[in-house]
Amino acid sequence: MVSLPARLGLTAVAVLLSAYGRAPERPGAHDREFRFRLAGADELTWCGGGASTSRDAAEIAAFIDLFHFEDEPPTDRCPCSSEIDFSLSRGGRPVMGLGFFRGRSVRGVPWGSDMRTEAALTDESALRVCRWFADRAPERAAILQHYMDQIEFDRTRERRTRELLPHDARSELAAVPRDCNEGRNEAAILRRRIPDDEARAMFALRLVACLSTAGYCGAIETLDQMPVQELLDVLRRAQSDAETAHGADCWILRHDRNRSRPIDPSILDEFLRPAAERLLADSGYMARDWAIYGLRDTDHPDAVALLRGLLGSPDPRVRSQAAKILVNDKEDQASFERIRELAPQLDEQFRDLIVERMERIEGRNEK
Repeated sequence: MVSLPARLGLTAVAVLLSAYGRAPERPGAHDREFRFRLAGADELTWCGGGASTSRDAAEIAAFIDLFHFEDEPPTDRCPCSSEIDFSLSRGGRPVMGLGFFRGRSVRGVPWGSDMRTEAALTDESALRVCRWFADRAPERAAILQHYMDQIEFDRTRERRTRELLPHDARSELAAVPRDCNEGRNEAAILRRRIPDDEARAMFALRLVACLSTAGYCGAIETLDQMPVQELLDVLRRAQSDAETAHGADCWILRHDRNRSRPIDPSILDEFLRPAAERLLADSGYMARDWAIYGLRDTDHPDAVALLRGLLGSPDPRVRSQAAKILVNDKEDQASFERIRELAPQLDEQFRDLIVERMERIEGRNEK
């Protein structure tokens, strides 16, 4: 039985951590460096659409305690801007300027001289930092929620992968070289472990459903290499189970421009539209993007029709994605007039490029 003082201690910890996460993680080298450099900081400024400043010592200390880093070397990655820039000062003198990047990492000193060098946060820490900034920078709340959804999705995916694949299977799959034979070699492992063709196909759909990081290429290869009629039968039977049905949708709409074998038109005729409609209606992270980019890479009349329908989406990001694909990838001149009408509502990042591309396509076809 837990003693009263112990219960009180646990309660105090729970109260302190209830807003942004669980008990502090054991500090690694990056944690120690981060805290050493920020010791005594008395001013925090962050910019996420508008600049804000705090000089509250307790808030600043709690903010610093949100950060816990993975014990891996910092890396130089893409030059994209951070979603949130923040800096800390001590006695009126700047101590450190940093960027919070894609909900997962921190850029800048002490890891490098420019803002492209970043150190990855642990999942728990990344979620806490996202929540902290989302509460205080409403202009960035939507993209920060997107990153939180992504983290939770990845955790669910990894948990489901561990349920599907025992440790020795994950180890064997992880040892497969990442080269042009990756899918074939992983498929051979699945075939040896699950000799029955239909059972193996259903298992492959479950791996595809969670976008497993282990065995995904082998699962795709397993399905790609099935005879068309057998695969049609498997896909039809898969509709009776939510997970295998979702796996079938993801397999049909995977965004892979270099499929080992194009999906047979008879499969697309039967399954493309309902698969896309289910994924587009799914509120979960990645499902809608997965469908949109799958339609981009699918050569079927229904793909263009579905993308045209997305031009009427209330979500400006979806409208912009659909317009970009219809112009750049499909060169669908039948949709150009509608896209021009929507141009003021498209994402500024793509708007000018989309309009310019339409003009080039029309000029080329007039010659």
